[in-house]
Amino acid sequence: DYFGLREQMLISYGTPVSIAPYYELYKEKPRTAQRQVNALVWQQVSDMMLNITDLDNYDAIDFLRNTYGIGYARHLGLDPDRLPEKLQADKDFFAKLDTLKQGDPEVINNIYDRTRVVLEDISRHRIADSDFDKGHNPLRLLAEGAALLFLLPGFIFACVPNLLVWYAPRPLTSKMSAMQHSGVKFAVWAVAAMPLLYLIMFAAAWAATGSWIIALAYFCSLPFLGIFAWRYTKWFSRWVRQWRFRGLRTSGRLDGTAALRKEIHNNLDTLLKQTKKQ
Repeated sequence: DYFGLREQMLISYGTPVSIAPYYELYKEKPRTAQRQVNALVWQQVSDMMLNITDLDNYDAIDFLRNTYGIGYARHLGLDPDRLPEKLQADKDFFAKLDTLKQGDPEVINNIYDRTRVVLEDISRHRIADSDFDKGHNPLRLLAEGAALLFLLPGFIFACVPNLLVWYAPRPLTSKMSAMQHSGVKFAVWAVAAMPLLYLIMFAAAWAATGSWIIALAYFCSLPFLGIFAWRYTKWFSRWVRQWRFRGLRTSGRLDGTAALRKEIHNNLDTLLKQTKKQ
């Protein structure tokens, strides 16, 4: 997740690449040697990552791997909550889709076109695909609302020292691509902004209370307050989204989306089973 905090990250290093075999060629034809080394490195990197080469349908494939792909990973006996296993399932999923497209591009492109319709509906209504698989019991939502209201004063207290920390990278990331956000947030947020701002909060607490012990206790609590505020924010956003989904589903405005989604999943089940038999 390029935009969130406290998310998982998978780093793969692969195996070392020796450029010794290209030394003699480099002395005679440096550009040719560079191209061959680049091709070797690219091949190894490509094997380690999820490389969606169908760029025309990238949005549909990416959406399917993060929705239908969750159940597909479990079908393979893999845990979609563990990034190495999710990567393995995603690579297998795309490879099968690519094989199917080579055999019958019309069928697969039709699935991609319908997937985009579902994706557009979900984006327009500001809901999540996973909402379709949950009941969203109103009593549970009411209980969660009461809990959120009860914890609201704590959330406000936790936000005061952490808002500046969260928003410190914004001036930089607003002009960068999504893939650069996490690096900048780590460099600015974790290495520079957090220690500096937390020390300022420590000094302010000391000045306000006159006790360095209270100030130190407050300083030590700041990271935990930040975690609480972030989780509260995500919980509140999910709660609002689930109420929205329930209202849309009750009014029937999502009936067409739900039916199309189920049809796509059934089609994929049938096609992927056929690919497995072959």
